[in-house]
Amino acid sequence: MTEQQSKFMQAAKLWAAAAWSDGVISDEEKIGMAVIIKLAELDDADKAAALAWLETKVELDDLNLAGTPVENRHEIYTSAVRVTLLDKTLADAEKLFLARLRDTLDIDDATAEQLHKTVPGME
Repeated sequence: MTEQQSKFMQAAKLWAAAAWSDGVISDEEKIGMAVIIKLAELDDADKAAALAWLETKVELDDLNLAGTPVENRHEIYTSAVRVTLLDKTLADAEKLFLARLRDTLDIDDATAEQLHKTVPGME
């Protein structure tokens, strides 16, 4: 697996964890992520693994985000925010997930607020 493919797999797992954070993955979340996964330059086994995350709950604790480069943290957080809004609602459990993700990525509240302004539906 290339470094780019490995980064995609980590991102897809994060997206799945964000989608599952309210306890259920909506059809909008599942369909949107499935399209992206199917179009990714991955072999069949990796695509199957990523698609399985849409069927079986993934948690933030299932990800290894320790050591995430500082320059990637804002993008990672913002992508998770976008996924939580695919179903047009932000449940309390999703807010808690995003708070935990902020802590994990060492993103302060003021920075998170600025990042939220870049995501339609979070203004």
